[in-house]
Amino acid sequence: MNDLTFLKYLLSISFFFLSTHLSAQTKVENKWSVLDTLLANNKAIEAKAFVDSVYDNHREQTNGQFYLRKAEVYYSFYRQSIDAFGIFKPEWLIESNAAYNQAIVLLKANTRISDAMLSRLYNYVGQAKMHLQKLIDKEENYLAYQLCKEASFSLKLYNEIGKTDKKDMVLLKMRAITSYNQGFLAEAWESYEAILKEGEATRDVYRGLATVHKEMDDYPAAIDVLETAVLLFPDDNDILMDWIEYSILADQEDSLVVALDKLVSTDTLNPTRYFVIANVYNDVNRNEEAVQYYLRSLAIDSTFVDAHYNLATLYYNQAIEQNKLLIGDSLSITVKDSIITDR
Repeated sequence: MNDLTFLKYLLSISFFFLSTHLSAQTKVENKWSVLDTLLANNKAIEAKAFVDSVYDNHREQTNGQFYLRKAEVYYSFYRQSIDAFGIFKPEWLIESNAAYNQAIVLLKANTRISDAMLSRLYNYVGQAKMHLQKLIDKEENYLAYQLCKEASFSLKLYNEIGKTDKKDMVLLKMRAITSYNQGFLAEAWESYEAILKEGEATRDVYRGLATVHKEMDDYPAAIDVLETAVLLFPDDNDILMDWIEYSILADQEDSLVVALDKLVSTDTLNPTRYFVIANVYNDVNRNEEAVQYYLRSLAIDSTFVDAHYNLATLYYNQAIEQNKLLIGDSLSITVKDSIITDR
């Protein structure tokens, strides 16, 4: 084969692949008229099946315009399910949001993103916030995390393209909560720190950040956060109780003494507080301190049944331990950990 023949061969192959690609792309684009008809007639289910089929059969031809159409279809499916049947399927909103984000990423390099597209991008943030708390309350943690993740990315794209610095503390807090619930502690920490940086911290934010540090086995950092929170919210005994619990678990006696002094000075007549401290001491097998705090709880309220039960249980188990060689372990019992309400 001479050079001229070989060149003709290469050109024929190139032409074949180019024509095949253009033909496939034309087929994809010609299908949108069918999709428009389905959407115009509120046939969301058929439109969803149609766009999924296009993706499955022409995946290599998908581009920004395809993802815009996919986002439109899934959003229509999401809205129609709510409006017609009162059913919220978070998966469809997540799919729509993810497709729209992908479309913007693909289009922004060589297409001007219009104000309408930016507005639509920001709309996903609002839609997510409408549903996130319900998902969290229902413990649908994975879906809540995915919805929050896509909405957060939409906000990031919105700021990047619109050259703005819009913040959304509600979404950021939801990102912290959903990340923590999914076990993504680094993401949760990052979100809580971002909230603190903006000066929007609440009691829950400080407690959440301290909990993240605790789960990361960084008790000194958790205690530092709670010490700061106590200064800002001196009347919040829940923060103070967290401080006491973490100090006990971390065996930080100096921190514990300071926290207990604050408890005594602010909440001396609450038997439940002493009961909780006793339970924490009991959890780490510091029985003498546990007994002391059960007795302090009962000194305030002699009718506190759970304190009587746990103290008796502690004495009983100590007796079992002392006579283990004679009677074995089978008779040991556990204390009551749950507290229904403050007394």
